[in-house]
Amino acid sequence: MEQPVKTLIVSEYFPYLPEQMVHGVFQRLRRHTEALSSIGSVDFVFIWPLHWSASQDQKRESLEAFRRSWSITGRIILISPPALPHRLRRWPRDLGVGDMIAATRGALSFTKGWATMRSSRIAEVCRLEQTIRDLRPDLIFAYRLASTAALIRITAPLPPVLADFDDLEHVALSRSREMERSRAKRLRLSVMSKVARRTERLVAQFATVGLVCSEHDRRIIKDLAPDARVELAPNAAVATDRFPLPLEPTALFVGYARYPPNAEAILWLVQKIFPLVRACLPQARLIIAGDGSREIGIDDADQGIETLGFVPDIASTYARARVVVCPIKRGGGTRIKIIEAALYGRPIVSTSVGAEGLDFVDGEDVVLANEEETFAQAMIELMSNDEKSSRIGAAAAERARLLYGAEKVRSDLAALARSLAVQKIAQDI
Repeated sequence: MEQPVKTLIVSEYFPYLPEQMVHGVFQRLRRHTEALSSIGSVDFVFIWPLHWSASQDQKRESLEAFRRSWSITGRIILISPPALPHRLRRWPRDLGVGDMIAATRGALSFTKGWATMRSSRIAEVCRLEQTIRDLRPDLIFAYRLASTAALIRITAPLPPVLADFDDLEHVALSRSREMERSRAKRLRLSVMSKVARRTERLVAQFATVGLVCSEHDRRIIKDLAPDARVELAPNAAVATDRFPLPLEPTALFVGYARYPPNAEAILWLVQKIFPLVRACLPQARLIIAGDGSREIGIDDADQGIETLGFVPDIASTYARARVVVCPIKRGGGTRIKIIEAALYGRPIVSTSVGAEGLDFVDGEDVVLANEEETFAQAMIELMSNDEKSSRIGAAAAERARLLYGAEKVRSDLAALARSLAVQKIAQDI
């Protein structure tokens, strides 16, 4: 009989509203949690929150809601770093020489285009180190750079560390630089991209195994750190029943609108692309679903634009869509929204960046377009051509089930995690 594996998940991202926090970063963390729970016990350290001023009762309610929603039975420990200073004072005031040295060794994360040590000051590191001593995990799963930033400073021996690069920061920063008009901001983003590139190289070398979303990202990490072990853990979604494509020419965008690349994509779609669609198809409609979408202020019944905000039952929204769109221009990783739309059998129009890293083939199971005119034309054709839209939607669903079904991704990660923990478990017996 196999010994159960004791895993400690370290994450900056705490789903304190678990029923509403269902966008990509939390979906991926939840899939990982399910995989690791299938081979043993899971405890959590959340280096969070930055600005949580909630009462003890509110904190307790959030923890209880998280436990119920994610079926968590292990310990949950919160480590609260300092609030981010504003404007130019991005670094906490009490950083010392030792912190600066640690930063050069990879103890950094990135937020809003800046490097930060918000999760890796010595106070947070000491608390995390003590927690590891107390829990004695067989495996540490570090979710994103903020977690590895703290772990990389711990001097005591650690169990195997599985580090998840769900999003390559230096790629995202480089793309933000390309879209920026201000020379000063372009210079700052260029510097930050180089810092992030070096940090990701150091983290890949530190981790026992690094995880990435795609073969595209694996090649990038292997170029940075040729000797690092990097494995594939694709994003995934739950396979669902497919709905028949509606006859109405309705397009759908799904995304967390408070995330800048999504917000920019929504505005480009509404201001530049959809007017071209309406010029050819006056009856066309556009639905924007996702937390924060209503606050953008783009609802316009006369122009066929509707925002829904957060939608608890996303299946019913997909049922209304003839085509799903992903006009993303920057960011990194892979988009769960495309996998999800494919599993619903919806034809998808995406930019190359939006579909990057996913093994969908242009013209077969996705349509790629990077200019507003070609994007609009692709939408019009899929809204008008029943045969093509059905064919591409069916092909997308088949490929997504084959490559990105949640069960296969979970089982592969569970097997990898167990293989890493076996040696540690044997030493403890």
